[in-house]
Amino acid sequence: MFEKYVSGILVDVLSEFAEDVDPKQLNLKIMSGEASLRNLKLKPSLLAKMGLPFVMTKGICGKVDIRIPITSLQSVPCVVTISDFFVTLQTPMGASVDPKFLQQQELRVKMQIVEAFEEERKRLSAEKGVNTREAIEHAKELEGG
Repeated sequence: MFEKYVSGILVDVLSEFAEDVDPKQLNLKIMSGEASLRNLKLKPSLLAKMGLPFVMTKGICGKVDIRIPITSLQSVPCVVTISDFFVTLQTPMGASVDPKFLQQQELRVKMQIVEAFEEERKRLSAEKGVNTREAIEHAKELEGG
């Protein structure tokens, strides 16, 4: 019963990004807090949400692994690892890509990364009194390295 509930939530979330996500595709191990999916077909609208000046002609996500800390959901983050991500892009017919636009997009993405890091650093500092070096070590541990 609980497995069906978790499976439904994961399928709903992943369906925002991928087409035809089938619960049968989901390899779910509730007791260990692990879930994985293979060969997800990405929705072409995914890039439009990011504001990029490209059209996705094909997108495949080879592997999605999810770690869910079942016993400590409020204190330990869920970790989603995406592997083997293949996307074929093209510019819309008759469109050219403005280099300034690409620079702005790159800057926007970098700022989002910095902001996310800063939020995590503040959260760890407030919760556990963790300093910046410890926050970096924690991030490395989450990445598996």
